Amino acid sequence: MQTEDKQSLFQELIKKSTREEISWFHGYCSALLAGDVKTSESSNGHIPDIKPTIIYGTESGNSKKVATNLQSFLKKKQVQCKVFDASQYPVNKLEKEEYLFIIFSTQGEGEPPASALKFFNHLHSIDSNLSNLNYAVLALGDSSYPLYCKAGEDIDLQLAKLNASRLIDLHTCDTDFEEPSTYWINELSAILSDSKSQKTSAKNGIAKEKIGIKTLSGLIVENVNLNDNESDKETFHIAVELSESFDYKPGDVAGIYPENSLEIVESILGIAGADPLKEITVGKKTATISDQLLKNLNITYLSQETVKKYANLVAQDIPEVRMDLQDLLRIYPVKDAVEFEAVLHILNPVSPRLYSIASSPSAHENELHLTVARSPFYTAEKLERFGVCSDFLGDKKVGEELQFFIRKNAHFRLPSEEKDIIMIGPGTGIAPFRSFVAERDSTGATGRNWLFFGDRKFTENFLYQTEWQQFHSTGVLNRINLAWSRDGEAKNYVQHELLKESNELVNWLDGGAYLYICGSKHPMSEDVENALISILTKNKNWTEQEANQYLEDLSAQGRYQKDVY
Repeated sequence: MQTEDKQSLFQELIKKSTREEISWFHGYCSALLAGDVKTSESSNGHIPDIKPTIIYGTESGNSKKVATNLQSFLKKKQVQCKVFDASQYPVNKLEKEEYLFIIFSTQGEGEPPASALKFFNHLHSIDSNLSNLNYAVLALGDSSYPLYCKAGEDIDLQLAKLNASRLIDLHTCDTDFEEPSTYWINELSAILSDSKSQKTSAKNGIAKEKIGIKTLSGLIVENVNLNDNESDKETFHIAVELSESFDYKPGDVAGIYPENSLEIVESILGIAGADPLKEITVGKKTATISDQLLKNLNITYLSQETVKKYANLVAQDIPEVRMDLQDLLRIYPVKDAVEFEAVLHILNPVSPRLYSIASSPSAHENELHLTVARSPFYTAEKLERFGVCSDFLGDKKVGEELQFFIRKNAHFRLPSEEKDIIMIGPGTGIAPFRSFVAERDSTGATGRNWLFFGDRKFTENFLYQTEWQQFHSTGVLNRINLAWSRDGEAKNYVQHELLKESNELVNWLDGGAYLYICGSKHPMSEDVENALISILTKNKNWTEQEANQYLEDLSAQGRYQKDVY
């Protein structure tokens, strides 16, 4: 128990402290209780003369943001450090490092970001003695995916195998990464502040907070194809009605766990000669083989790692490609049903698919709206396949139940009601902007709204056409620019419309407008950003570096937000 004087002093200190400082206290006290910090030696927060290297592996930019925060924090402590994107890090210097701090994201089925693959593979291919290396790893991911921080976890374990010294336990962050990453930075600082702890590794555990996901369910009341009958595309507007209200905001996403095609599952069972009703435990789930394939396991577009495991299991040479399980069994068959059951254990759990919510909590009470394009892709054998979840949702009938969960998206939010917004969302990237404008209409927001939308053809692919025309006629949508890539001799995309409107666009931004991009990362968002750079360099007579810095500043202010995939 604290004395009354100490308690009063402590409360006064907390009142005068910032959120960051309180987080530092938390990390420092945790290290102190663990015996990793001695007050007589480290109470001044001094960090010894070290020159760490920070490496980040990122897909969406979150890991880069944390790495930059760590660099700024260390600079304030007079610690000079180098920061590298994993794709740019000279891997031959790894054995010479003394302090290495890694912030790493995970994508897909527990895989590292594509740009960081070279670094990741190099680390797992060397057989070096890194006993002079002190390290700490922060893993970022999305807990709605089963292997959501696996890439970071793999790096942490591999460094330990190479005899490097772990300064603190691996920490994992979900999509809301700001607070836990700040805690990690401050805990790392507390450990470094004790010069005698520099060569002392933390316990070999993994600090992972278990996140609970609340599953919601409702009945499908509408499932219509928004594309014209003449179009070769299918984009579904799906409305789900719930019997009670649920909590979400414009910009949030819905997670759907899809079921695999019954036809494909029956084909797999036939090829393998397996008993569909036999119960088997895979991971933590016990179910019949049929239900495991239908509901629990990923059987489409298997990762190269899974294909490699399959090749080892069946003792056959298989190219390093991604394939469906059905094709693997057909081309490289198992010898019997027993071997097939072993195959089930190398499959990854089915992962949820995330869709931007297209409805507004104010305008569409107790309803969830999704905009889902049936996504075709081609196998190595040039066979057309469809995305498992878009196929699953597209085939859903009115009256059927749909289960989902809400994933908060704090980095894609409407500003205050008086602020102007510019929305760039071709194709299904339109979904969150339907939510944005409907919300602003319903709540009477006074800020102006400007939409850039594009697709193939005006007559076939103008998603939610009548709604946008209504919003425009009533003045809720102040400006709208449309781009059609197949309606003329020259292809017209949203970035071309941005270039046409460069003067007005800069005026809106100078006036404090918020800028949003939603849709495909490659190449749409990159083309749009290149157009923005071009507009800024010409209209403001800036260098490309200055234009890039301007966009980075907008992002830091929350005025430039992207939801790309």
